[in-house]
Amino acid sequence: MQMAISRITNSVSLIFSAASVVSVSRLNVPVVPVRLEGLDRVLHHSWKMARPGRVRVAFGAPIRLIGEDYEGLARQVEEAVKAL
Repeated sequence: MQMAISRITNSVSLIFSAASVVSVSRLNVPVVPVRLEGLDRVLHHSWKMARPGRVRVAFGAPIRLIGEDYEGLARQVEEAVKAL
């Protein structure tokens, strides 16, 4: 699933859209929620190269997106990422 990603000063913000979940829902493949914390300390949006540092990566349980309420499915993925 493709998500639009925009970086802000202290975290990564994902824009979860209904269009991004259409093919995933139709293919009936699982989506694994992933959250990155501390990315701004190793790769700030204004830097050209990454710097040494710690980034926390959290993986959630796979989610099956079933149904045609694509806006609701996008919210489900967003909530799963925020819960990590």
